[in-house]
Formats: sequence, structure tokens, C-alpha cells
Amino acid sequence: MMLVLDVSGSMQLFDDLNDPRSRIEVAKQEAINFVKKRENDPIGLVLFANEAVSRCPATLDKKLLESIIQSTELGLINPDGTMLSKGLIMALNRLRRSSSKSKIVILLTDG
Repeated sequence: MMLVLDVSGSMQLFDDLNDPRSRIEVAKQEAINFVKKRENDPIGLVLFANEAVSRCPATLDKKLLESIIQSTELGLINPDGTMLSKGLIMALNRLRRSSSKSKIVILLTDG
């Protein structure tokens, strides 16, 4: 399984006057919630904006993955643009090497 997280500039915005968290903060919390529920599944992380970066290979170390997700900030890669295709291609390339029967990509984006 690969999580693909949008870290483009638009993720700094917020959408709900009753919830002042930015889109990236909401996406990170949802990603962490998902990881906590998948105890026996290796999960990796790809970040994308103008470019894509493989941030964590598929791992069973959920504490490490949660820490990486929590520490993710906008600006780690060029935030000017949302190249969704680059993020998906990188995730698919990571999964291609996996021996797992099922290959799943979870996309977290505002676009």
C-alpha cells in the first residue's frame, strides 16, 4: 500500500470556519488514522507537488511512518503546482516491485 500526499501550496488553505486546521493538517491526521488501523499491512509514503518524492518505502514500522507523516511540512518540495501524475507514477513504481497480491494507492489531495 502506498499513501500519496499532496504537499502543494493550496494545501495551506482551510475550508471550514469551524475547523481552523489547514488542508495539509487534516490530510496528515486522516493518513495517521488510516495507518493506525492497518496493523499488518506494509505502507509507504509519496509526497507530491510540482515534483514527487518517495518519503518512506513500504514498512510495517507504523510508529516510524506516523512520525514521518506528522513531520511532513509544506515546502519540503517545490509547492508551486500539483503534479498528481508524478505522485501516482512514483507510487505505482514502488508497488511494482512489491510481491504482494494486492497493490493499493491511497491519494490524499485537495484537487
